[in-house]
Amino acid sequence: MDRLHFLLRLDQPLWLTLVYNVGGVVVFLGLAVMWYNRYINRLRETDPEAAESELRPSVLDMME
Repeated sequence: MDRLHFLLRLDQPLWLTLVYNVGGVVVFLGLAVMWYNRYINRLRETDPEAAESELRPSVLDMME
């Protein structure tokens, strides 16, 4: 149980822990989406065909 003590901070309110963790996930996902959009936009400028193949749903490719 001593090993899990750093995961379960009992000396702070639960709502603070939840806000901190959910906020971290939201920030991480927001940055990931921004980074991916930047990648796609740059790929569209340099190689439009590669960008289209990157955005094409792969399930349709498997069905062909």
